[in-house]
Amino acid sequence: MGKLAFISVWLSGWSYGGILALGVLLFGNSDSGRNFFIALWLIPWAAGFAFGAFMFLLILWGREQLTIDNSSITKRISARLFTRTWNYDLVNVSNIRKTPDLSEFLSQSNLENPFGKTGRIAFDYNDETVTFGAGLDEAEADFLLNTVLNKLNLTSEAA
Repeated sequence: MGKLAFISVWLSGWSYGGILALGVLLFGNSDSGRNFFIALWLIPWAAGFAFGAFMFLLILWGREQLTIDNSSITKRISARLFTRTWNYDLVNVSNIRKTPDLSEFLSQSNLENPFGKTGRIAFDYNDETVTFGAGLDEAEADFLLNTVLNKLNLTSEAA
């Protein structure tokens, strides 16, 4: 609940700043230097707003989904209107493992960032480490790892 409250307050303040800037741009005097600066400022503002809105939706309705078939692993992060999908060819997947619980070193909100490198299950894909299972506890991570290994017909020693 704390993360939802924080992102709600942050989005409110961020929106207020954007609305003020748009108001000055649209209804203020015609100082071209100031209007150029505000228009330029609104570009990163919009990117920040989009990221904040996505995180808000992710907290409320977010879902991380892993699909495994005969040739690939697909990771999908979705939050109502937004979806991001990654596909990994099984030929290039190796070293499937459980990662350490970093909750004592990182805040809980960092652990639940699906775009970060803090998921509880990881595998190597070419030169990249891919993680998933953000926010899982120890038992859930064990269960998910065993499920993935069984689906791929691997044992924990062979992964």
